[in-house]
Amino acid sequence: MVYQEASIIKGLNGSVKQFLMYLPDYETTDSLLLGIDSNAMIQNVTNSVFADKKPIVFYGTSIVQGASAMRSGMAYPAIIERGLQRETINLGFSGNGLLDSMLAVIMSHIDAACYVIDCGPNLTPAMAAERTLPFLKLLRQNKPTTPILLVEQIDYPFARFVSSMDEKIKLVNQHFNKAYTTLKNEGDKNIYYLPSKGLIGEDGEGTVDGVHLTDLGFYRMANAIKKKLQTILK
Repeated sequence: MVYQEASIIKGLNGSVKQFLMYLPDYETTDSLLLGIDSNAMIQNVTNSVFADKKPIVFYGTSIVQGASAMRSGMAYPAIIERGLQRETINLGFSGNGLLDSMLAVIMSHIDAACYVIDCGPNLTPAMAAERTLPFLKLLRQNKPTTPILLVEQIDYPFARFVSSMDEKIKLVNQHFNKAYTTLKNEGDKNIYYLPSKGLIGEDGEGTVDGVHLTDLGFYRMANAIKKKLQTILK
């Protein structure tokens, strides 16, 4: 077990302040101790920015989880949380955003303002074809009116040089769009879709390895999804 100790902030002016702490995205936190000066105090929040707002639930891959962010507060759901002043629940699973039906059941137990589905990077085209529509229908069955936002797989910068990956991304997104269109045609008025174009920019600066995002990539993706959520949540 590794113990770490750090000063978060010093020299405050003595007025009451509200803080939001993000724990590590990948390291397991077994325990957390907060120390304060002897003349300071910690008290319950009286006017939380999250009060009386349902959370937004994100389900996806290592990108949702926050892989390669410089700090945990830079995962894109966390950026959206601060931007919308609304709690986010991060169900990002590295390598395991596979649209498993059990996750639809688990998510439906959360009284959410919106469900954001961003699983493209972990899916093969065959999996996307087989699982997307059943997953969305199961979630809709359990949550008849809660908005669902389906996010296309981002365009990996290296895919422009690797035709097999470019084809994979296009096929996954085609299956996503087909599932979305099917639900719309069946009368679902609370299903939404966000295309991948421009999500992380097109200058090659949005990733560290052609896949996982830099802080700039997270910031760009957060802004695009936040803009869509603002429309959905009006």
